[in-house]
Order: sequence, then structure tokens, then C-alpha cells
Amino acid sequence: MRTTIARGAAAALAGAVFCVSATGSWSQSGKPTAAAQPFLAHVARVEQALDALGTPLSKATKSSLRAAAAEPRDARAVELADRALAPYCLATVRIPKGKPLQATAQLQDARLQEQGWRTFLIKVVNDTGTTST
Repeated sequence: MRTTIARGAAAALAGAVFCVSATGSWSQSGKPTAAAQPFLAHVARVEQALDALGTPLSKATKSSLRAAAAEPRDARAVELADRALAPYCLATVRIPKGKPLQATAQLQDARLQEQGWRTFLIKVVNDTGTTST
């Protein structure tokens, strides 16, 4: 049982952040400029982690993610995937160049569950491209 809990906790940590973007992945206007392939690969890992935790994405969200993966234009594919995951995102953390971290709440209805847990995503927009801890 402890092994299952430990794996679940590891999966939760791995899947908690769905968008760690490299420099230039989001423009100042908030439009994505990231390459779709690595972004969508990360989204797929988040989807797998959520499935493993027993809190899978809805069928509609999964369908939207498949449509994003089929989109030939990178910016549009990233935008569609980002929009599909937005309802699961508790907050956005932005790492701007030369400024302190910025955190913005996203969900209006972020209720906790008594005697249990709820799974949320945290979106990280890394304008600096930093990889340090």
C-alpha cells in the first residue's frame, strides 16, 4: 500500500505543473509561440499522471487534446491544448525577466474535499528559460 501511495504522490508532483515553457514560448500578449511537439508530449505525460492518480481528464478535454495534436500549426496546437487544460488549472505562475515571480489564481471554484484530495494543475510560464531549482 505504501508503494502505491508513494507512486501516486510522485505522479502528482510530476503532473502538477503542465506547462513549463522555454524562453519565448509565450509572447507578451499571452499567445503561445512554443514548438508543439515537446509541449504536447509534456501534456501527454500530465494526462497519464492524472489517469494514474484516478482523476482522469474528461472525454471532452481528451478530445480537445487530440484535436490539438492533429493541428498542423504549432502556435495553434499549443493554444488549443492550453485552452483545453485551463479548467483544471488552479493558478498560473509566471517567471518574468528581471522581475519577481507572479502568481495568479485561475479557478473560481477551488474547493477542497474533506477526508480526501482534489487534483489541480499549476501552469508555469517561464519567460526567462531558467531551469534552476
